[in-house]
Amino acid sequence: MIFKVAWRNIWRSRIRSIIVLSSIAIGIWAGLLIIGFSFGMNNERTAAAIGATLGHSQAHSSDFLEDPSPSAIIAPEAYDNLIAALEEQPFVTGFAPRTMLQGMVASAKQTRASRIIGVNAESERANTTIATYMLEGDFFETRVRKGVVISEKLAEKMGLGMKKKMVLTFQDDKGVIHKASFRVTGIYRTLNAAWDELNIYVQQKDVERIIGTSLIHEVLISYDKSEDTEEKTAAISANVAAPTVITSWKQNSPELGFADDMMGIMLVLVLGIIMLALLFGIINNMLMAVLERRRELGMLMAVGMNKRKLFFMILIETLMLGLVAGPIGIVLGDLSVRAMMEVGLDLSTKKDGLAELGMQSTIYPEIVLEYYVIIAVMVIMTALIAALFPAYKALKLNPVRAIRGN
Repeated sequence: MIFKVAWRNIWRSRIRSIIVLSSIAIGIWAGLLIIGFSFGMNNERTAAAIGATLGHSQAHSSDFLEDPSPSAIIAPEAYDNLIAALEEQPFVTGFAPRTMLQGMVASAKQTRASRIIGVNAESERANTTIATYMLEGDFFETRVRKGVVISEKLAEKMGLGMKKKMVLTFQDDKGVIHKASFRVTGIYRTLNAAWDELNIYVQQKDVERIIGTSLIHEVLISYDKSEDTEEKTAAISANVAAPTVITSWKQNSPELGFADDMMGIMLVLVLGIIMLALLFGIINNMLMAVLERRRELGMLMAVGMNKRKLFFMILIETLMLGLVAGPIGIVLGDLSVRAMMEVGLDLSTKKDGLAELGMQSTIYPEIVLEYYVIIAVMVIMTALIAALFPAYKALKLNPVRAIRGN
């Protein structure tokens, strides 16, 4: 009976009820879109960084982590033990050894500091997506001696193009300075502008010919899935002896890991603001409803309705508003997210700024089902909390004065 009365009372003031229902539905719709795009942007940036440059984990000598000098190599015996440990893990899909050298790159236009990454071309292509970011040329698919792959950004700053020569100067593990001429065989552009400006790629075999020995400073490690990266890294670490150290992508790129960790906090704050706005909107609506129905509520108390039933009637009215608007908002939000997953949000006018953040100019949302449940629960809780004050005000009504309209 009380539910029927509560439902009828909601629609006695249709315009106000429709406004409240619309506010709740729009709030949920906006919340789901914000969540979808936030997760989409963050996951895209993380996946791009892992795929193109970081890998899921990396192996280094402990000395390299303290000071990335040319002499801080993974010794041959330690490297063999590392490879054996990686092959024992079913989730490891591959690895790519790298030579990491700090040096100078020079063209006819200018000279600047750079990080020279010596790679095994086949391993790098198999375990990263760097080859998919090539704008011109290829990632060492064509057999060219002393070829170098540089970024579009670096090429523009140094006045370089395909087949142009540049001079690399770097130090080996013995402290000997080497200088060699390389020819540009490829130009790339990743989603990480900071990476592009600093790093150039050469083949390990070319570096070995120049310095006379093989140097491995880093081993990029790929997993079958990006989930549980920390646990997988720990599993490998347990089978690797010092001084080799295994670090996850979050450790290798703290700013990216921090952004990933902060995503949940940011979304809670956004949802909190939306729910706070809904809270005050519902309170205002229900207070107006109580004031308009003072005489009716006074008569109900006068004919015997106890305060407990009156209190629950106000609660149920408010809860019904949430239960009606909630599914509408969730359905609208889900349909909007699914539609935007197909077309994306074009932010090409801000592409330079997005590139600095490691994102594409068109962003796509993702469906995060657990947040549907979280929002539904938050709406119900918000509606119940919002009903408490109006219900309390209704209990304080004096039946005689309420019937008189005072």
